[in-house]
Amino acid sequence: MYWVPLVLVSAFCSAMAVLLQKSFVMKSDPIESATFFQILATVFIAAFAIIHGLDFSGLQNFVPNLVVMPFIYAGVNYFFFKALKLSEASEVTLIGSFRSLLVAVGSTLLLSERLSTAMMIGTLLIIASVFVVFFSPKSMKVNRGHIYAIIGSALLGLGFINDTFILTRVDVASYEMLAFLLPGILMLLFKPSSLRLFANRERILKMTVTSAFYSGAALLLFYAYHFGGLADQVYPISQSYVIITVILAAIFLRERDDLLKKAIATLLVLAGIAFLILT
Repeated sequence: MYWVPLVLVSAFCSAMAVLLQKSFVMKSDPIESATFFQILATVFIAAFAIIHGLDFSGLQNFVPNLVVMPFIYAGVNYFFFKALKLSEASEVTLIGSFRSLLVAVGSTLLLSERLSTAMMIGTLLIIASVFVVFFSPKSMKVNRGHIYAIIGSALLGLGFINDTFILTRVDVASYEMLAFLLPGILMLLFKPSSLRLFANRERILKMTVTSAFYSGAALLLFYAYHFGGLADQVYPISQSYVIITVILAAIFLRERDDLLKKAIATLLVLAGIAFLILT
């Protein structure tokens, strides 16, 4: 269980990244923000990978996975930044828990990992938190931001399954550099005007801190898998970042609407994590 602390620290870094992304994207074009963010995160990952020692041996066995990977993560960034532009950070974070179900099912079908009863209960509790956020006595309050968050969550779950298929056989840091670099290049080709954001010192400082948190979260998450955690445990447990995000968003971003529902959803996520840790 030495991988559990790595996942929990990763969750804290993810929560900080989401809050900072929200404050940044409110003043910028979401596509340009996503591209800018991806480029800066690549710098951090590349620096770590070079210090760690680059090793691309074995990647030639995963060419199809490497081809689809940039498109998956470019889509993830696009949809999540659009979601943050249109919805509260706490809502986007809670909806993001939906990808745990895809990871649980995908890891069982594609990675041949065991799906125990406790794992299924934990995953379903996390998914239930999403429905709590949406539930209203009169109607389901779903907006475009929520739809973007669901699409982004599905793509991120798919990307995680694709990555974990590779990561047990290749160097983690070297692969992560490619996982940030290739989507960044693809997004820059789509939106070259994103480079103009580098002319703003205030934005560079804020997004540099954001990218540092996010790249740290990504490395810790994949090292947790590399050091023995199963995909259908590591990924749902990483969703503990919703607890931190909901609390901090209420304090610093003043996202205080429907606090009771958000609190219930957070408790469901916490219960789901407990089931997954105990498996």
